[in-house]
Order: sequence, then structure tokens, then C-alpha cells
Amino acid sequence: MTVKYNTVKLMDIDFINISRYSFLNKIVYPAIEQEKKCFIVTANPEVVIATRDDPDFKTIVKSADYVLADGIGVVNASKLINNPIKERVTGVDFMYDLLKYASDNRNAYSS
Repeated sequence: MTVKYNTVKLMDIDFINISRYSFLNKIVYPAIEQEKKCFIVTANPEVVIATRDDPDFKTIVKSADYVLADGIGVVNASKLINNPIKERVTGVDFMYDLLKYASDNRNAYSS
């Protein structure tokens, strides 16, 4: 059963509307434990604008399983349309979370 999460659409890009903590603990870590792959994009305003100017790039971003709001401009734009994104999740912070998880669990996945 796939869980449906709320999204916020900005310039035809659907941003998942979830906190970093919930995203990691409800989606990412369980996917890792189940050895499932997912395509995650951390999109800042420059990425969103690039999707407007490059249809192929837009197709790639829209094909992501999850798009995170990496940029205060994205968060502020969501407020302007009265559908605020819960939290900015930067790609760097997200990568640190993944690296820490890998370090903490390195023995769980080694053969």
C-alpha cells in the first residue's frame, strides 16, 4: 500500500509537504531498509526556473519520486499561494542525514 503525501504545486512541480524528520523516518529510512530505490530532487528556485526554460530538465524533475523544497524562495512562494510548505530541506542537510544513517547502520547492510 502506497501512502499518499500532500504536495504543493509551484510552476508545475509538486513539492512534498512534509518535515525533514518525517520524510527521513517515514519514507527514506524504511525504503533503505527494504532495499527500495527512490529518486529524490532537492529543488531550489534556480532549479524551478530551469524547468521552465528546459523541457527535458522539467521532465526529469517531474519524474522524481519526491521533490523537496531546497530554498527559502520555494518556501516563500508556497506561502504566497496560501499553501505553505512545512519546512525547507536543503540537499546538503539531507545528504548529511543519509551519510549519518549509513555510518550508524554500516554493519546492517554488509555481507
